[in-house]
Order: sequence, then structure tokens, then C-alpha cells
Amino acid sequence: MGLRKAFTLVELLVVIAIIGVLVALLLPAVQAAREAARRMSCSNNLKQLAIGFYNYESTFRVLPPESMASNSGAHGATAFVFVLPQIEQGPLYNRIAAVGMGAQVSFWMGSSSAKTVELRPILDGYQVSAYRCPSTLMPRFRDVAFGGATFRYQVPSYVLIAGSNISSTTDTNGPNGGHCSGGGIFPGSVARRLAEVSDGTSNTILLGEQSNWVAKQINNFRTAFEPSGPWMGVKNSRIANGPGTWSVTGAHDANVQDADMRSYAMTTIRDAPNPKGTANYMNNVSCNTPLVSAHANGVQVALADGSVRFLTDTIDLTTFKRLADRDDGGVLGDF
Repeated sequence: MGLRKAFTLVELLVVIAIIGVLVALLLPAVQAAREAARRMSCSNNLKQLAIGFYNYESTFRVLPPESMASNSGAHGATAFVFVLPQIEQGPLYNRIAAVGMGAQVSFWMGSSSAKTVELRPILDGYQVSAYRCPSTLMPRFRDVAFGGATFRYQVPSYVLIAGSNISSTTDTNGPNGGHCSGGGIFPGSVARRLAEVSDGTSNTILLGEQSNWVAKQINNFRTAFEPSGPWMGVKNSRIANGPGTWSVTGAHDANVQDADMRSYAMTTIRDAPNPKGTANYMNNVSCNTPLVSAHANGVQVALADGSVRFLTDTIDLTTFKRLADRDDGGVLGDF
């Protein structure tokens, strides 16, 4: 009898089945390795931002404010703008600074002001890699329509921490039942110093993740950012220091000075990380948009000492809130 020159059908099916089993065994490990790499990259982003803020404070003796708000009613530039030179984005910062950042410059990209007309194309389509978690499921850009054209602005993954709703500074008259704090490092239009963090820089959060949909509600943005991206901050120049102190009306009113309690680029910690449900006070740019992450079982945060920590969903809620306040003097639990 001559030698066989091919596999039989049974042999071929057995080989295919074995390959399928091997792939099924290896694929989860490969996916886990990829996610571990993405989580490390996200951690590096937060580390870079924390060091950038630290270097900013070393240079100017203060941290940048959450927003350069003023009594002009314009949405000011955010800390994400001010820190650009410290994260190797000097050329972009120089282009923005050439337009200006003062009281007459609105960073709401839907504004018709002459300065915003100059800003719009500078930031259109621009991505700062350090502002985006590689695991995020959110789109890269959101659209702003103006003058018959469409402009795209980056969807950031990290939010500044204004404080917690157990701080004595909290204004409880926020929109949709929101609680707006002034107890953290970035509560609005004030430039804090690290020396003001009396709880210790290793016990206070600078910023954390908002890199996923809350309760898996895809395309329902519950973040501290509007389509204008990380560049647009609050326009209320006051700082929360008790009920009725941040806003005179408790809502957005374009005709009343310092009446806007919408919370841009910053959030007040009220819920545990990755909440399973939603509430009206979590609405987009309300005071209490929660920290959420595409990483399993928790979120990453950057502390004021420059370190990055992974906080699990099961962290004690009081501990989590005390981490958000800079000077409450409370005893922290394990985190």
C-alpha cells in the first residue's frame, strides 16, 4: 500500500477542535494582559498629571485654580489648560495664551465672542494623550456646532476633585439636589497651595477617573465635562462655604451674577466608585458626577503627593469622602 498524502476529515476536525480549545484557554489571559497594560498606562497618565500639578505649584507657589472664573460671566480656562506646559504640551499652551485667558475669553466653544472664535480651531480635534484612559469606552470627541460648521473636542477621562459632601463647606442647594463642596483642592476659582492640605498630601485626592458610563448607561454622559472638553471651567467666581454660599439661586440663571451651580471639570464626591444606579444629582455637569472606571472593581486616583492609588468599589464611603477633603482632620480608614 502507498503512503497517505493527506489528513482524514476526522483528523482535521480533531486538530481544529484542539486549536479551538487552546485559543479559548489563551484568549482570557491575553485580554487580561492587555487590560493590565492599559491600566498601567492609565496610572502613568494620572502620575504625569499629578507631577505636572506638583511642578506647577513649585514654580508659581500655588496650584492652578479649577477655573479662571470671574464676574464677567464667561466660562474660564481650566487647570487642564494651565498645566499644559508641565506635561510637555507647551506649544498648545502658547497658542491658547496668545488668544488670552482673561475675563473676556470664554472657553465655552459655543460662544460667539471674538476670542472664542480664535480658540475654536486651535482646540478642534486636538488630543492630549495624558487626558485619556486607554481602557475608556467613551468616544474620543464630542461635537460642537457653530456657524454651520462642526468642531470636535476631546472627551477627557480624569476629573478634578472639589471636595466631598460631608465637608462643612458644602452648599446643599445644588441643582437636582446636588451637594457642592469647597473642601477639596479644586473647588472653583481659587488657587490653593499644597500647604493648605493639612490632612496630608498622601491622604488627599487631586483627581480621579471618569472614564466609563455610569451604571452602563451608554451615551448618557454623567461626567463633569460638556462637549467643550477639558478646557471649559465654571463661570461662578464664588467658592462654596455652606448652604447658599456658592450660588444665589441654586440653578443656572444667565441673568443673575454667580448663579450658575453647574460643575465643570470638577466633582464633589458623594457616592462610592462605580455606583450601580443613577440619581438626578449625578446628571451631566451637576455637582456629584461620580468616579467611574473601565477597569474592573474600582477606580484610579492621583493623590496630592504625586502617587496613584487604585480604590476598590467596596472602599468605606466615609473614608472615600475624607480623601476628597484637604483639611477635615478626620481619621482615615484603610484605602
